[in-house]
Amino acid sequence: MLAAGKLHTSFAEFVSFIRDFKIVGGQGRQALLTVSECSELYLPLAPSFSNREEAIPDIDEAAFRKMIIYMAIQWTAAMAGEVSRVDRVKALLLHMWKALNTQEDATAENVLHGKRMDATKCR
Repeated sequence: MLAAGKLHTSFAEFVSFIRDFKIVGGQGRQALLTVSECSELYLPLAPSFSNREEAIPDIDEAAFRKMIIYMAIQWTAAMAGEVSRVDRVKALLLHMWKALNTQEDATAENVLHGKRMDATKCR
């Protein structure tokens, strides 16, 4: 991702990011946004194609920050009149924090079928 000394994020890293933070669905999770919606937000922020070799250019740190804001606004579009943009971004960041701090194995299927979880092997 945006590691020290690296000022750009590739599209592949971005897709990995939205999956890691459970912004897009998968493995039975409900999606906040689709990969297509996230891609539509990413592409306008990428630099022009004329001076880059990649098919989809990388975005810089400022564009990455805008992506977080745009994803929050897109996700909560139905609440536009009721909730401020700042609170909508906070809600997305809270979702992302919870995504990293929730046990992957604590699914309804595992609970219903009595599968045991080893707490030492959870993130």
